[in-house]
Amino acid sequence: MSSSSYPTPIIPETPSKTINSKLKLHFSSPPTGLCQAVLGKAVCGFFSAIVVIYTALTQNHKERNALQMWMASCAVVVAAVCLASWLSYSLIIAMAFVFHGILYYGAVLLAMVAVGLGVAGAIMYKQDRAGAKVE
Repeated sequence: MSSSSYPTPIIPETPSKTINSKLKLHFSSPPTGLCQAVLGKAVCGFFSAIVVIYTALTQNHKERNALQMWMASCAVVVAAVCLASWLSYSLIIAMAFVFHGILYYGAVLLAMVAVGLGVAGAIMYKQDRAGAKVE
């Protein structure tokens, strides 16, 4: 795919000049590959979520300590991302357990059917040979 197929991520405007300059430096140009596009979207999305929470905390209370509110916003987003990743992992492991059970018992059932067919074939062949004269 060409570099024009990946959109430039939306860079949030944070209260920090340092964070803003780093985001603009690294993510203002269009990404050249899929990994760079996903990383840019994730980083900018992360800081966008922090800005939304920070704005909600400080919109009616300008007298609050901006640093504490920014740190609290970061903590909330980090906790949410950690919870989401743990829930995703748990869901994948739970699905793997279910698929493991289906595959395991399917294999056991197939083995039992194979044994049954093998025994039935041996018994039927023995009965055929018992009724036939040995030449």
